[in-house]
Amino acid sequence: MRALLSIATLLLVVLIVMKLSATQLQALAPAAWPASAAAGATDSLPANAAQQAAGRLQEALQQGAARQAEAAASQ
Repeated sequence: MRALLSIATLLLVVLIVMKLSATQLQALAPAAWPASAAAGATDSLPANAAQQAAGRLQEALQQGAARQAEAAASQ
């Protein structure tokens, strides 16, 4: 009986968390695209933003690898 109550409580907590997260995701979703995106400026589109972030990450990783190589060479 105790195990059944524990499972029911866990399911209730999961349901509440899912409901709250859905509410938060709806609040984060943009109501409409900005006018610049509609006019053809693709900088604000999510796919392009993801590509830019990936490019910045790749550049940062390369800089870190270069610094590590310099540090290893100086030792």
